[in-house]
Amino acid sequence: MTKIKKPLVIFLILVFASSLASCGYFLRPYKGYGGEHPDLYSIAINSLLWTTGISQTADRFADSEIIVLEEDAYGRILFSYWEKSYHRKDLAPYSLLIGQKTDGDYVYFYPDHNFISVERDPFSLKTDGFSEDEIGNLKRLNDWNEEIDLDKCVKVEITNKKPKPQISKEVFDLLIKKAIGYEGEATLFRYADHVSSDNYGRSIYCCFGIGSWKDTNTIYLVFIFNPDGSYNEETCILDPSDYYNYQDELKAFKELNHWNEPWE
Repeated sequence: MTKIKKPLVIFLILVFASSLASCGYFLRPYKGYGGEHPDLYSIAINSLLWTTGISQTADRFADSEIIVLEEDAYGRILFSYWEKSYHRKDLAPYSLLIGQKTDGDYVYFYPDHNFISVERDPFSLKTDGFSEDEIGNLKRLNDWNEEIDLDKCVKVEITNKKPKPQISKEVFDLLIKKAIGYEGEATLFRYADHVSSDNYGRSIYCCFGIGSWKDTNTIYLVFIFNPDGSYNEETCILDPSDYYNYQDELKAFKELNHWNEPWE
C-alpha cells in the first residue's frame, strides 16, 4: 500500500479545514451583543423587522453596528443600526431609531414609528441615506426636544440577544404554505426570528422561507401568535407591501390581532 507523505497529509487537512470554515462550519456560537450600547441594541431588535441581532459574514459572527448620532435636551438618543447578513443579501435594512429613556434595566421608546429604514448594499455598504425631511419627521413623531412622556412609551428589558423562537418549525411551515397557497410536500420554512412581545405574552416573528413566490426565491412574512402559541389563521399573517417602510402596516396588523389587549 502506498504511503502518503506527511507534508501532503497536512496540506490536505488544511485545505479541508479552510473549505469547512468558508461554509460556516467553524462559526463560534454567538454569546450576545458585547458592544457599548445594549440599551439601544434592545430597542432595535424589538422594533425592526428582518433583524437577527447578529452581523454574520462567511466565517464569523459579530456585533451589530450601532452609532449614536444625536442627543436631545431631555436625553433622547437618535442612533443608527445595521447588521450584515451573509445569507440574506437581498434584504439588508439600515435604520435610524430614537430611544426615549433608559433606567439601566429597561429602555423606553414609542411603538410603531420610532424608526425609519432604507436598503443598504451589504458589499459596498452604500445607502441612499435619509433626507432632512425624513429625519425631521422621525424626530417630530418622537417628540424630539420636548419633555418625555412615559405614558406614550413601551418598555423592554435590556438584553444582548434575541430570545429563541418558541413556535415549532412545523407551524411556521404550515403558515408559509397557507400564505402563498402552496399545497406541495416540500418544506419551505428556513428560520424565524423573534421581534417583540406585548404585555400579555403575544409574540411577533419574522419568518424566512424558500419558494417560488413573487418572482423571488425568498419568502419574507410576519406572524403574530397568542400567549399560548395559538393563532388566528385569518389575521395572523402579514406580507408587507414594502420591506423598508412598513410602520403603518405593522401597527394595523398589531391592532387587528389585539396587541397589548388583555388575553382571555
